Amino acid sequence: MAGKARQFFEDTSQQRRLLIVTALVLSATLSACGTAKRGGYYQNDGPPERVPSDVASIPDATPRVEPLLPRVNRPYIALGRNYTPLTTDVAFRERGVASWYGKQFHGNRTASGEIYDMFAMTAAHPTLPIPSYVRVVL
Repeated sequence: MAGKARQFFEDTSQQRRLLIVTALVLSATLSACGTAKRGGYYQNDGPPERVPSDVASIPDATPRVEPLLPRVNRPYIALGRNYTPLTTDVAFRERGVASWYGKQFHGNRTASGEIYDMFAMTAAHPTLPIPSYVRVVL
């Protein structure tokens, strides 16, 4: 058996093949270790091809008294985190960073049943009850 192994490694064409196969397996294994880039645009996300000509003319949301929707204000888990929405209207203040849904959700139904319009005054929060109205200041 040892003689066959020695003969295998003495043959340079076999060595080359073994080296190529090893390099391919190693590079495929290492390429699987990459991580997704943070920030930037992901597939089917980002700005749309056509933006309304005058986004400043988009009307503000008009707050109105609406009942809370119990069917969508239940505790839930998203991306491994637990969230418990507020169940009453209470004063709320938070400082943070806003994010953007992107075009992949445009035209789809939201948790409240409304159609999401990326050009309307809409927002989401993990624990504010649905529906809620907020004032955003810079």
